[in-house]
Amino acid sequence: MPTVSGYSTTDLLFANNAGSTLAGPISNVSTTLTVQAGAGVLFPVPSAGQGFVITAIDAATGLLREIMLCTNVSTDTLTVTRGQEGTTALNWNANDLIQELFTAGQMASMLQLSQIGTNVFGPTPGASSANAMKLLGVVASAPAILVGSGSGTTLTGFNTPAVNNLVGATTVWDGSSGKLTIGSGEGGAWTVSLQVGFASGYGGYYSSANITQNGTGQLAGVSSPPSGDGAWNNAIGPLKCAPGDVIRLLASNTYPGGAYTSSVAFSAFLFTSY
Repeated sequence: MPTVSGYSTTDLLFANNAGSTLAGPISNVSTTLTVQAGAGVLFPVPSAGQGFVITAIDAATGLLREIMLCTNVSTDTLTVTRGQEGTTALNWNANDLIQELFTAGQMASMLQLSQIGTNVFGPTPGASSANAMKLLGVVASAPAILVGSGSGTTLTGFNTPAVNNLVGATTVWDGSSGKLTIGSGEGGAWTVSLQVGFASGYGGYYSSANITQNGTGQLAGVSSPPSGDGAWNNAIGPLKCAPGDVIRLLASNTYPGGAYTSSVAFSAFLFTSY
């Protein structure tokens, strides 16, 4: 029996007794299908990054089957990705069955017992070490200089991390440009933290720490009126990351002119992979 891969980039949704029949025929290249009027409410309603698995079954014999991934429901129309889990996209007739059934691919997406460790640092005794959950992470700190007012500055100078658990991993930490690139097979829930401490000797300015994901701001530290010795600002939180995502560190200040030294600390850890 062939190995069936899971839906690693999709949060799967489920509903009890969700099923209907086709309101009209579809070809083997159709990317939408329509179920009977009013039956759309029986199925989950996916948002971005979500979906549910359906199986088409021919009404005539019950022998023909195709598994599809549905990523959108609009009234009674489902948007689907065809031919999942090694099945072949087929032509389907009106009144053929559309059912949300449990499949091997959905099971493969679930965390297996052999992948669960007694803690994130090691596998369950007796479990396969190849499948054990692995802690990936990097911790780095360095001085930095920010120039000008309100400048969004990429933080650099992290060439020698204090802690680096990425050795042998596909995720890459580039300290010279202050960015983390998520590697193949290492997407999941990353916990990231950036702490920036400005020490200019001047009062009346603000500072912030920012983390971007693929160029879009995701986490920002709360700026607060500092004392004359500067202020610490923190950006911390979980990020759902896919392979290829780039996490970049930024900072800003609002004091007009001048250069300010600061202390910067960054950490990123993958605790739950998918």
